[in-house]
Amino acid sequence: CSVKNRIMAKAPEGVSGPVSGKLGNHVYYTVKGKTYVRMKPHKRRGKKTKKEKNNTSGFAKVQAFLKPIQSFLKVGFKDYGTATGGYRGAVSYALKNAIEGEHPNRVVNPALVRVCGGELHFPETYEVVFEPNHVIRFTWSAEAGESCKERGNPYDQLFMLAYSAADADLSSS
Repeated sequence: CSVKNRIMAKAPEGVSGPVSGKLGNHVYYTVKGKTYVRMKPHKRRGKKTKKEKNNTSGFAKVQAFLKPIQSFLKVGFKDYGTATGGYRGAVSYALKNAIEGEHPNRVVNPALVRVCGGELHFPETYEVVFEPNHVIRFTWSAEAGESCKERGNPYDQLFMLAYSAADADLSSS
């Protein structure tokens, strides 16, 4: 293999600056201003193990479930869970906490999916009511005797999502 075919990386700021692209059997890329390097992927030999099948099928189910609400998750998981936060943080949480079953019957349990990161807990009493004209009304109450300081802070914000897993296209390859 000639050098010309093996070098496909760029170093726009010179040798001491960031590099991006393929260089030999390494791939350089930048995320949020940090440069990373990994080995170039290679062809797989042999069949996937049961654990690998579980992992890939679970990942596919989580991706299919979360993709319709990706922009919502970027806000809800901002700076949470992983260095990149956002959608990747949501995927990471769902893979660890919301997948049930074994391959090929892996499913996402919607009750265990989170759409935001943080430490605040649900109120003990809340209600969701479906009203005419496609209106969904959410109500909740703060528990008696608990101050805002014990439950959060005055700058905490609430954002809600109505998601029908039955209406979503959760098929995946």
